[in-house]
Amino acid sequence: MQVTVTKGAFKKSGKLKSKSVIATILIFVFAFVSTVILIQIKKKTLVFEEHYFYFVCADSSKKIGILDNEKEYLKNIGGASVTHFYKENFYLVANVYLNLADAEEINAGLINNFPRSEVVTIKTEKVPKQAKNSIKNDVWLLNFVKFLYEYNKQFYLNSMDFYTGKQTESDFISSLVSKSLEFDEFKKNIEGEAEIYEVFKEYVGLFSLQLTSFLNNFYIAKNKQHYVSAYYVGFVINYLEFYDSLKIS
Repeated sequence: MQVTVTKGAFKKSGKLKSKSVIATILIFVFAFVSTVILIQIKKKTLVFEEHYFYFVCADSSKKIGILDNEKEYLKNIGGASVTHFYKENFYLVANVYLNLADAEEINAGLINNFPRSEVVTIKTEKVPKQAKNSIKNDVWLLNFVKFLYEYNKQFYLNSMDFYTGKQTESDFISSLVSKSLEFDEFKKNIEGEAEIYEVFKEYVGLFSLQLTSFLNNFYIAKNKQHYVSAYYVGFVINYLEFYDSLKIS
């Protein structure tokens, strides 16, 4: 007698089908949970990694006085017109970007009026292990570096929307009022005598004062784009200095 194996597909029992479905569901659940955990771990880790900033600089010089003649024109076209010293040169900064493509596009538009304009990449250094451990062991210190990291990204995005008219003045400012209150909350709750606490208290106070001044004078500023750009460049410079100050002994 001949037996065929091609007549029909093998039929699984009901129990086998149920086990297969359950196994598939468990695999998807495990994959989802693992992905969420990895994302959360990555978010926590990012605050301790290098952060890249792309400075669009209209000009640079060894002598700061040489840049003075260009400041007013850069200010009039909406640039920050802030001078920043970096690696033995003074740079006349138009604005700072978190995206290299954005920085290069703006720089290309500046070249006609500022032939020596360029994009200068500046990054924070990794937080040293000793400082990292101290931050992780204090909930207020850890929450502040997370807050500052997110605040930087959100302000950048909001300012881009403001420049392009996608966000109104009132909406733009409203989004910052709550942030000012959060800076005040960190000022009240970060306490300690160790060196790292002194660094945090100094810069929390500086960031808070900087934002308060920005909010107080926003509506009287004649050139809003320049005003916003100048604030953000100043914020980023302080951000870089804050991370540099974490190299404590």
